[in-house]
Amino acid sequence: MNKIVVILALSAAIIGAVVAVSPAAATQPETFTICHVAGLASDPANYITLTLPYPAVYGPGGHFKNGTPQAGHDNDSFGPCVTPPPPPPDPTCETDPSLCPPDPTCETDPSLCPPAPTCETDPELCPPDPTCEELQNCEPPPPPPPSNEPEEPELPKAGFTSQYEITELGAPWQLTVPGNVWAGHNQTDWPAGQWWTLWIGKEFLFNGQWYTTVEYIIADPTEVELIGRAVDYDLMLITCRGYDPVTNTWAQRLVIFAELSQ
Repeated sequence: MNKIVVILALSAAIIGAVVAVSPAAATQPETFTICHVAGLASDPANYITLTLPYPAVYGPGGHFKNGTPQAGHDNDSFGPCVTPPPPPPDPTCETDPSLCPPDPTCETDPSLCPPAPTCETDPELCPPDPTCEELQNCEPPPPPPPSNEPEEPELPKAGFTSQYEITELGAPWQLTVPGNVWAGHNQTDWPAGQWWTLWIGKEFLFNGQWYTTVEYIIADPTEVELIGRAVDYDLMLITCRGYDPVTNTWAQRLVIFAELSQ
């Protein structure tokens, strides 16, 4: 009899347990909404919201087991997917002015440089016209106007041949005085323009003969008495020195006395 009572009591407990579970089972949702992540989360993954029946979620091969994602569904979660925000776009010159390249300048792009000023665009840059002294082509000074007053004799103007009577412009001419006296105009490209180099002891060729300088004199134009010494030497040369373009005069005379070379 006691055995029957025990069996009945156990049966009642089992039935009670079944009756106690049944209400919970009756409230179990039929479907679940989950977020299924297809692929790796860093690949990037595709986030898909799925609404599945209970067996697809918890059954064999389902997404979860005891609330934990099963293998192959490691990144799945309950509830609808929340799509992560897209990554911000790469900054550009428009969104970040510091990324804009600097405007080209004359230093970075020579084609932008203004042309350098020239004599044609800026007359102040033009060099002054060369003077006749720089070009070494000054015209000899014109003869003085005629005067009734007696003219003070000057070297080599004391009644000598003038430059305007020379047939060959620039050639020295012989004076009509005692001795072998020659005068020439001091122009660089004329023979007399080099007489200043005939220092004492210098041997030089003149009219086909070799001479040696024995006296080198810087004289005042009025020292015409020097011509009287010409008879004591084989050659006397006279030319002007110290031209002043303001007064159009020559301040000095160069006198060379020379002897025939031995």
